[in-house]
Amino acid sequence: MSILKKILGKEETETKKESKKTNDDANREKMRTPSPVKTSIFDKVRSQKEQSSKKAPKVKAEHAAQQAAQKSAQKAAQKTVKRR
Repeated sequence: MSILKKILGKEETETKKESKKTNDDANREKMRTPSPVKTSIFDKVRSQKEQSSKKAPKVKAEHAAQQAAQKSAQKAAQKTVKRR
């Protein structure tokens, strides 16, 4: 029995070494790949403000176009009223 235990024990240690090696390799890979930088609340707020400021000119332009269309429609209506 002791011979079998020695043989089986060697196999167990070999598998333990292999599993330890795979774990070590996995840990090395984790250390190599950079983890995403944790952003603070201030950074998140700043990025949101930047995004909203990028959207603002587009919204302002649309709003100005709507107002211009309304004014031209009002002027056209006033002209038709004056003609009558």
